[in-house]
Formats: sequence, C-alpha cells, structure tokens
Amino acid sequence: MPALPDTSNPAFHYRWSWMFHASPEQVWPLVSDTQRFNEATGLPTTQVTETPNPEGGSRRTIQFRRFGISVIWDEYPFEWIQPQSFGVLRVYHGGPVAWMQIILSLTPQGSSETQLTYEIIIHPANFSGYLVIPVQVGWISRRAFDRVFHQIDAALQEQTRNRTAFPLAVTPLHPSADARIQSIEQQLKEVAYDADLVTKFVSYIREALDADLMRIRPFALADDWGVDRVRMLELCLYAARFGLLDVSWDLLCPKCRGAKSTAPTLFNVERHVHCPSCNIDYEVDFDHHIELTFHPNPGIKPIERMVYCVGGPQNTPHIFVQQVVRPQSTKSFDLSLESGRYRIRGPRIPGRIERVEAGEEPGGPAKSMVMITPEHGDDQLHLIIDDHGIHPVDPHIKSGGTRVTFENKTAIEQVVIIEKMAWSDQAATAAQVTTLQTFRDLFSSEVLRPMEQITVTNLTIMFTDLKGSTAMYHEVGDASAFGRVMDHFKVLRQCVSTHHGSIIKTIGDAVMAAFIDPAEGVAAALDMMQEIATYNADNPSPPLCIKVGLHTGSCIAINQNDRLDYFGSTVNIAARIEGQSNGDEVVISESVMSDLGVKQFLADSTLIVTSCTAELKGFQESFPLYRIASRNKKEPE
Repeated sequence: MPALPDTSNPAFHYRWSWMFHASPEQVWPLVSDTQRFNEATGLPTTQVTETPNPEGGSRRTIQFRRFGISVIWDEYPFEWIQPQSFGVLRVYHGGPVAWMQIILSLTPQGSSETQLTYEIIIHPANFSGYLVIPVQVGWISRRAFDRVFHQIDAALQEQTRNRTAFPLAVTPLHPSADARIQSIEQQLKEVAYDADLVTKFVSYIREALDADLMRIRPFALADDWGVDRVRMLELCLYAARFGLLDVSWDLLCPKCRGAKSTAPTLFNVERHVHCPSCNIDYEVDFDHHIELTFHPNPGIKPIERMVYCVGGPQNTPHIFVQQVVRPQSTKSFDLSLESGRYRIRGPRIPGRIERVEAGEEPGGPAKSMVMITPEHGDDQLHLIIDDHGIHPVDPHIKSGGTRVTFENKTAIEQVVIIEKMAWSDQAATAAQVTTLQTFRDLFSSEVLRPMEQITVTNLTIMFTDLKGSTAMYHEVGDASAFGRVMDHFKVLRQCVSTHHGSIIKTIGDAVMAAFIDPAEGVAAALDMMQEIATYNADNPSPPLCIKVGLHTGSCIAINQNDRLDYFGSTVNIAARIEGQSNGDEVVISESVMSDLGVKQFLADSTLIVTSCTAELKGFQESFPLYRIASRNKKEPE
C-alpha cells in the first residue's frame, strides 16, 4: 500500500470474515468485481475525474452524493494479486472521514473452501466522524456485506451464472415496447434463426440485469449459452437492424484495455485516441482496439450507464498483479501463474512510451516481457526498477509457485503491473465483424470517414477471376454469358458467407473477399471449385472455370466510394497470386500456408498441394507459393 496519511486521531479498525464453499479461484471473480459489489451493497453511483500525472498515469478524484451530502476523495491505485487479495486507499476532501483503507484477502481452507477476510481501517477527520463511522461502516456496511457475500456463496454452491450472484437493478421496458418486441421477435425468426434461441435472446433483453445489458458482448454471451459465436453475432446484428438493439464501437486502450471512448458508427471512429486513465495517446487498429458491442435501444429499454467503481481488479481482468512500491524499497510476494507470455510494466517507470502506434506493444524500456513455461526457468523473479527502466528485460520463469520481488530504486512511488499479453478472444473486433457478410449486407452504410485510414494487422484477402470469360461472351452471346456470370457470383457469395467471410467488391468478372481466419478462406476457395463443378454439370456449355489466390498480412481499411475497402501490399500481392492460378485450382502464399489451421485443413488426402516459386508483377523478390487442387481435377486443355 502507499504510505498512509499522517493523522492524530485514532482509527476505527474493522475486521470481518466469511466462509465460502468454493476455491479462491472460484470466489475471486465475484468478490473482486467492485463495480457490481458496490451497486449490490447499496452504494450510490459515482462521478470520476482523471487528471494527468506528469510522472505517468493519472490521478483519480471520485465523488458521490448521499443524503444530500457530497463526498469527495482521491483514490490511490488499487493493489491486487489474483486470486489472493486486493486493497485500496482513499483520502477524503473534508467531511467526517480523513482517509480509509480497505483490504480483502482470500485464504484457502482445505481443497474446497475459502475464508474471506475484509478489513477496513478508517480515520475520522473530526468529532462527527466518531458518530458517523460506527453507524455507516460498523453497522450498515457490515449488514450489506453480509447479505451480498452470503448470496455469492449460495450462487457458487448452486453453480449458477456469475450475474445471479448480485441483486442488481433491472430497468422496466419502455411503456410502448412490448408490441415492438413481439414484432421484432417474429422478424428474427423469419431470417432463419433457431426459434428457441430467438425466444431466449428476447427474454434476455426483457429480463436481464442492467449491468449485463449495458455492454452486450456477443461472443461472451455465446460462450455463456453454449452456442456458436458467429450465429450469436449475426443474431445481434439482425436485432440491431430491426431496432431491438443499438450498436457501439468501443475503442480499447492497449494498456488498460478499457473502453475509454465509444462511437455509434464507424464513421465516428477516429484513428488517434487518448486514454485518460493511462495518460497515453494511441492509434487504434481493427484487430484489437475496436470492439463491437450492443445495448438495448432506448425505445425498448432506457438503460443508463452507471459507474460504481472504475479501479477494481475486474475492470482490468488481464492484469494479474498490480502493486504500489514505495521509493527506495522492495516488496515481495508469492504468485502462481499459468504458462504463457506476460508483460511487466508501470505508468511511472522511466522510459515509458506515451504514444503507441497501431500494431505496436506499449512499453520500450518501461516494460519487461516474461515467458512462463512448465519445465524451464527460475522459481524466483527479482525485478529492479531504476532510472533506466525495468531489469531484467526478458526473464524466464517456471509456471506454478514463484517468489516475486519488486525493487524500486527510483525516487518516486511506482505502480508495477504483471499482465497477460494475449487479448481476450471474446471480443467481436472490427476486423472480425467487417469481414462478415451479414454485417456487409445489413450495415452497408457503415464506413470510415473520408481520408481516415485504420490498420488491420492480420487479414486474409482472396481474389478470384473467371477464366475465359471474354471467349464465353463471344461464344454464347452477351445475355446468356451475363446470366452465367451472375450465377457464378451467387455461388461465390454463398461460399464466402458460409465460411464467415465477406465480398468486399466485384471488379468485372473478379471478386475480392476478406476473411479473418486463413483456414476459412482456403475452405471457401475449395468449396467454390466444388460448387462451380456442380454448376457445370447442370450447365455444361461452356463450362465455367475460376482462378483463386489468397494472401495473409496487414492492410489499411479505408472509405472507398462509400464502402469499407482494404488497400496495401497484402491486397496487391493477393491479386497477383490469383493471376498465377491456371484455373480450377487455388494458389496461396507462404503466410497463408504457415497458418496452423490451414495446415490441418490441407492434411485432407483428397487434395494435392504442390509448391512453386513465382515472381509477381510490381515486386522484386520471388514468392514461394502453393497450388491446391482436388485429386479428381481435370487438367486444362
């Protein structure tokens, strides 16, 4: 904890305990969710002011009103170690309280129980504090905590969902909403969605807690219900199109990963964003920093976004450790982490980067990348923070129990963070959403503002072309040939849509499509070959023959002719690779072939994969390519 303020008045010290019939790992996500816990215990909503700290990060001043009285305090950074403990120090501006320190700790009791200890140290500022504190904290808060902790324990024993553990607000429907909801429910069922899923989803919008509906994440909801993620995303998109939901593009900070800014449409998204909490400027990209979320349309259910706590552990669940280390001092603790890549950083550590470019990791000298493996590495981690940054910069430790020591050799207090590098895969990112054909069909007007360019760091681009189309027009006439070209577009569109991609545009007889998953792109391409062969069996003269090329890499999302489009070398290379196809075969680049999902897909014995090297027009280097064809492919004459 930070150094406690000086005070001449003796403190009240409360220490309460509860037993939970679950492990600390099960209890932690609920009791450390301070946003929901504060609401459940009856605390009022807060207003937060974040002031940039010249040393890095920001200072938070928080205010709420209760019984007509305004309560204001400076909130120091929360400290926590998952799933062991968390705490916070608050210093008040006037009123009956000088400062308050809260510490919650979890101690395992055997293999299936946990003791929770809640400590409050609170110093009165004046005589009225001696009257108010025993009533508000010692009696009212104690009873509220007891009620909520018992409800959490009951929910854990019943193995119910997390949201049922808290008795939170449910806003009633708008008075005129019921008829609209019934109409929308019928519309959703008519677009070929499972009727039971639609009924469950509509009931969820009617009855769920406000805390769950303020920011609906379709992939997280799909995982919670055990249904396909893309189906849930498409259901939410249709629900937004029909007026049940509204969309929000959340701009996520690369450090705290919080949605510090939102935009109602892609047109309102700006590439350069500032996070007031981390006090950094950053560039958003489609892969990580822009997430599509949903909330009820105000005409259905007018939910207000309430803030009860902004600094608790569940606001940044990717952070496993956050500790304050005083100047010229050390802090040690035991920690157990799973295998993976972690980053150690701090907002005030010398060498910090205050601007993060798209696709880059924030840090520089102010970060240390940690690799944790089950077999190799140390069982102790000693990190030194000095005027040059963090040392060592690349430690390697074992998974499981580790003794961690932070040594602060600087002259200022440091906030040191250990966080997981991997982003949550439950985010429906802009890269995923905009490559979905359903989104393109329902929200074709969703484009970036003119001249805005946003990076997509990993996208698979497909180009196709109809071989011999000029000769076909001459052979069968314009009308007949045009009809066959349109039929071919329908086939390609269906294959792209089935594999969660989208048609970006057509260029003459050619198609440009995009996929977030390279394996889905390859599968779509091979399906095209099969479906065109089936079409040719029914329409033999003249047979259609398509060429397909795919490449994976980074590109730029832009507004082109009021449509969301992609440009860059990746797009150009994909177009050139398509030109290497002889027809009735798919040609892919090394970047596509190196994807694990593609390798697994191509293990199918019915496919023939041959490697080659080609020089592509406009590029100096030679490109390793792979030709994919079915074993029963008819060789071109």
